[in-house]
Amino acid sequence: MVSVIAIACLILPLLYLYSTYRSFSRHLSEAKQSGIRYVIVPVFIYKRLWLFTQELWLPLIRKLPSSWTAPWITYIESQWPWAQGFRPFKDLDADTFLAVSPGGSILWTCEPEAISQISTRRNDFPKPIEMYKVLNVYGPNVVGTEGMVWRHHRKTTAPQFTEENNRLVWSETLDQMQLMMDSWMGSEGQASVPIPELSSDIMRVTLHIISRAGFGKKLLWPGQGQQEQDESISRMQSSTMGTVKVQDSAAIPPGHLLSYKDALAAVLSNLLWIILLPHSLLKNSPLQMHKRAWSAFTEWGDYMNELMTEKKAAVRDGTTEEGLDLMGALVRGAGISNNAPNGHVKSSAQKATSKGQLLSDDEIIGNAFVFLLAGHETTAGSLNHAILYLACDPSSQLRLQKDLDSVFGDRPVKDWDFEKDIGRLFNGMAGAVMSETLRLMPPVIAIPKSTQAQPQALTLGGKRVVVPANTYIMLDAVAAHRNPKYWPGDSSELDEFQPDRWFTDTASFTGVASANGDSKQEEDLADIADGNHPSTLFSPVRGAYVPFSDGYRACLGRRFAQVEFLGALAMIFRHHSIELDVGQWAEAADVQRMPVGGKERRDLWERARNDTREKMTHGMESRRTLLMSENVRVRIVKRGQEMFPM
Repeated sequence: MVSVIAIACLILPLLYLYSTYRSFSRHLSEAKQSGIRYVIVPVFIYKRLWLFTQELWLPLIRKLPSSWTAPWITYIESQWPWAQGFRPFKDLDADTFLAVSPGGSILWTCEPEAISQISTRRNDFPKPIEMYKVLNVYGPNVVGTEGMVWRHHRKTTAPQFTEENNRLVWSETLDQMQLMMDSWMGSEGQASVPIPELSSDIMRVTLHIISRAGFGKKLLWPGQGQQEQDESISRMQSSTMGTVKVQDSAAIPPGHLLSYKDALAAVLSNLLWIILLPHSLLKNSPLQMHKRAWSAFTEWGDYMNELMTEKKAAVRDGTTEEGLDLMGALVRGAGISNNAPNGHVKSSAQKATSKGQLLSDDEIIGNAFVFLLAGHETTAGSLNHAILYLACDPSSQLRLQKDLDSVFGDRPVKDWDFEKDIGRLFNGMAGAVMSETLRLMPPVIAIPKSTQAQPQALTLGGKRVVVPANTYIMLDAVAAHRNPKYWPGDSSELDEFQPDRWFTDTASFTGVASANGDSKQEEDLADIADGNHPSTLFSPVRGAYVPFSDGYRACLGRRFAQVEFLGALAMIFRHHSIELDVGQWAEAADVQRMPVGGKERRDLWERARNDTREKMTHGMESRRTLLMSENVRVRIVKRGQEMFPM
C-alpha cells in the first residue's frame, strides 16, 4: 500500500508537469503563427488561484534577480494596466501583444483599430462571462450574459434610457446635490467647511440619485428636516417625476437589520465571500465574516424583493410611474401584466416552463442590482476623481467656474433648464473636465473579451493577424487613453490632468484623429448638444477613447452618467470652490497668518497637492471599478474666500 502511494506521489507531479509543458507548447505555437508580437509569462493572471494568492507571491518574486524576471514581471500583477499605463506597450514597440503562459494566452491591446474591430464584432469576440460572475450574485443580467439571453435582457432594459428620462435624472441630481451641499455648509451657509469623507458623501449622493431616478425610491439625507423634505418632494413632483416614495437611507425599516444604504455597502464589501462560498455553507458558517456576508446578501435581496413586489402589484393594477422606472420596465419586460397570473417564477428553469413570465424573479433582481451598482459606484468614483483633480489644478477650476457663469448667469438653480443648459455644459469646460477625468481614470481599466472556440482574424495596419482560439482579450483603456499617436499634447504629459487638450481642433491635430466622424465622443456630443451649441470638443478616433466601452456592449447608462456628472459638477462649482485641506500640517488660523501668495502658503499647498497626487496614483484599486483606497480631505469654500486664491 505504501509503495502504491509513493508511486502515485511521484507520478502525479510528473503528469502535471508534462501537461503544463504540452499546454504551454500549444499556446506558444499558436502565438508564433498569429502574426502578433508576444511575450512569455509564467502564470495566467486571471486564474482564480493566482488572483487570490498573488499578494503572497509577488513580494517574493520581486526579490529574485532582475535578470530572471525582467522579461515578464510587469505582466503578472492583475493591476498592471493601471500601475504601468502605456509604458509596457512603448517598451515592446507594439500596441497589441499576446502574453503567453502555460494556463493560456491573453491579448492585450491599446490599438484603436483593434479595439474598434473587437467591440463591433460581438459574435466573434463575446464577453468571457465567467469573469462577470461577480455581477450575477442575485441573478443573470444584461451585463453578465451573452447571446440570446443578453439580447432579451437588453431589449427589456434599453428603451428606458431616453433623453426625456435624462431630464428627470438632471432634476434629481440638482435636488440631491443641493441636499448634500446643505449638509456640508450647514443651515447658516458657512464660508469654509472641511469635508472629511468626500468619497463617502459622493457615493451616497449617487446612490440617492439612481434610487430615485431609476427606482422611484426617494432617499433622505441624515438630519434633513421636515421643511427640507417637503421642499425636496415638491420639487420632484413639479418636475413630473411621478409619485415620490420617501425613505431615510440611514434608517432601518421594520423587518430589516440594516438600512438601505448600509445593506448595499455591506454587499459590496462582502462580495468575495458571497461569490466563493455555496450559499448553504455561507448561511450556516460559524465565522463572523461569513455571517456578515450572508446577512448583507439577504438584507439587500429583501429590499429588492420588496421593490419588485410593489412593481408587480402596480403593473397588475395598471398603474405606471413617469420617468426612468427600471424596475417597472424589468417587470413589464418579464411579461407580467394585469392579465398575468399571480405568484413568483423564482429561477430561470421555472421561467422556461412558465407561460406568464419571460424573466425570472432572479433575473429581474439581478438586473436591478447591476443597474444600482453601475448607476452609483462608477459615477461616484469618476466624480470624486474630478473634484480632486480640480482641487489640485486651481487654474482649471477657475476656468470651469467662469464657464458656468456664462452658462447660468444669475439664474437660481430652480431655473436651470435641461434642454438649454446641458449642451453648453457638455461642450464647454464642464464637458472637458468630465472627458479628461474619464480619459485618465476610466471606470474599467481593461475591458474583457474573448475568442471562445474559434480563432479570429483582425486587420491591423493593413496586415492580417489571427487571435488564437480560447484567448482572453483585454482592451486596455488606461493605455489606449495615453497612446501618444491618438492624443493631443506633449506625449510626456499624457498622465497629467489637462482639460484644455479637449479644445484642440480635431482638424489641426497632427496625430491620428477622427477624420470621418465615427468616434464615440462625437456621437455623444451630437446627441446631447443643442442646435445653438454645436460640438466643439476634440474627437478622438474610434477605439482610442472607451470609458463606457464601445460597440454593441457599450454602457446602456452612458448618457445617464454624463448628465448626472455634469449636473453635479455644476452644482458644486457654480458658487463654491474646492480646496485641498492642509489641516494635517497646519491649523487654519496659522494659515490665515501666512501672507497670501507667499512662500509659506505655496509650500503648504504644494505639500498637500503632492500628497493627493500620490494617493491618486498609488492609492487606487480596480475591483469592480477604479476607486481610491485612501480618502483625501478637502474643503468647500464660497467663491472669493479661498484660503489659497487661484
